Amino acid sequence: MYVIGLTGNIASGKTIAARRLEALGARVICADEAARRVVCPRSEGLRRVREAFGDGVIRPDGSLDRAVLGRVVFGDAFERKRLEAILHPLIIEDILQTLGAWEKEAPGAIAVVDAALLFETGLDEHADEVWLVEAQDDIRLRRIMDRDGLSESEARARMESQAPSAEKRPFADRILVNNGSNSELLAQVDALWALTAARISGEE
Repeated sequence: MYVIGLTGNIASGKTIAARRLEALGARVICADEAARRVVCPRSEGLRRVREAFGDGVIRPDGSLDRAVLGRVVFGDAFERKRLEAILHPLIIEDILQTLGAWEKEAPGAIAVVDAALLFETGLDEHADEVWLVEAQDDIRLRRIMDRDGLSESEARARMESQAPSAEKRPFADRILVNNGSNSELLAQVDALWALTAARISGEE
């Protein structure tokens, strides 16, 4: 099975690219979805988060209050690192288990690991190639504010919690630039998918 690591900072358009790749036939596993699975009610991950951050991050129904936790960790680098130390090993384990199952089911498939922190977690080491989606900071800021209803300071805090895209660029095999419309990004995804599929099949 051929694995593409897909990454990009918040509001870069990574999720749009991932959905397109899935529509084109890739098997996509999303780190954000894995992050939700590992803190589902009664999970070990949720127990550890509650132990570290207190009952205030837990809703009355026993689920994680992601909004409250987000306000805690995005405003404090130490708290964010503490959360990552708890969750990243669990998320990586979840993703690798899924990839292992897919390898058995469809060894000839193309899989995509959709992860904003692909490099930071070491998941890039499990990819055959890495695609990086980029967008200008001012464009990303506006997208976050419009999409999530956040203030400028809240949006900037989320952006600043991630390493700059420029630091990731030297380690990416393919770069997609998303400063324009969704259709422009999708055209880039389609072109790279065609090249990759052809190369894997030996047709290139």
